Amino acid sequence: MKSFFKAILIITLIVFIWVFRIYTVFKKTPCSSGQRTVVLNIKDNMPMDKIAKRLKKKGLISSAFLFKVMTILEGNETKLKSGEYELRRNMSPEEIMNILKSGEEKKYYITFPEGIRLEEIAEKLEKKHLVKKDEFLSLARNRDFIKSLGIDAISLEGYLFPDTYAFTKRSGARYILRTMVRELKKRITPDDEAKMKSMGMNLHQILTIASMIEKETYLDEEKPIIAAVFYNRLKKGMLLQCDPTVIYAKKKFNSRLYRKDLNYDSPYNTYRYSGLPPGPICNPGEKSIRAALNPADVDYLYFVVAGEGRHKFSKTYSEHLNAVNEYKLSQKQKSNGKL
Repeated sequence: MKSFFKAILIITLIVFIWVFRIYTVFKKTPCSSGQRTVVLNIKDNMPMDKIAKRLKKKGLISSAFLFKVMTILEGNETKLKSGEYELRRNMSPEEIMNILKSGEEKKYYITFPEGIRLEEIAEKLEKKHLVKKDEFLSLARNRDFIKSLGIDAISLEGYLFPDTYAFTKRSGARYILRTMVRELKKRITPDDEAKMKSMGMNLHQILTIASMIEKETYLDEEKPIIAAVFYNRLKKGMLLQCDPTVIYAKKKFNSRLYRKDLNYDSPYNTYRYSGLPPGPICNPGEKSIRAALNPADVDYLYFVVAGEGRHKFSKTYSEHLNAVNEYKLSQKQKSNGKL
């Protein structure tokens, strides 16, 4: 009888070691050595059984049963978070469990260049399936939401700092807008605020000028000079006559601007209305914001394109006309093959 119990004990021990061995190997062994990624969606309140079966179906684990056992033994049965995950096939079940526990969802990296408009931001986000364009724009123009961000404006145009961001499918319009506004505010230092005060300006006005600078030139060295032209004209009570404001008003972003367009009736049209337009016409980058805060010490009042993205600046209207004629002549000669 003693030998019988001893045999049972030995068999039990062997079975235990065998099961433990299977469990340990399962926990640490990936299903595949490939680097290919698989996207897994876990809905809110999805039961453990269903998560394990979905992992098995996606080819990420070899056994749904053992994955469930592992999760229970590790005390994580109720700790796996919902969301969209990007998992590699060469991840072990333990690594997968830890990612689902951490809630580290798949990130979508998206870059917004300097000068991008609010509508373009919405379009880029919608293409990545991160927001619905109309809902995003509606929220970006919601006065209560804008006010909750400490901003007094009719929309968030100008307040969304251009940069590269990482969002998830669950980020949503509200989080994205808050994040982009927060990035802008990080760039505005107490010294900047003091500078604005000394200039008699507020952030909205600075962003409006910066947005016009952003659309007038991509050359960093020209930005403070263009800022100076705008300030000089404002001081003299001259119309700003900034073409990009007309383009913004008419939404002629992909077509030529004609002389008749300059008569278009809109408060954004700086050929018809004096002073600054009601708000920014795009979301300016940091260089343009710095230029708006630190205009060059020059007395230019005009500028015109001079080729290769550069501008020629003038102090008087007659000098400006000469510069315009020079440019027209150079373009004509170019088209005739003389340049």
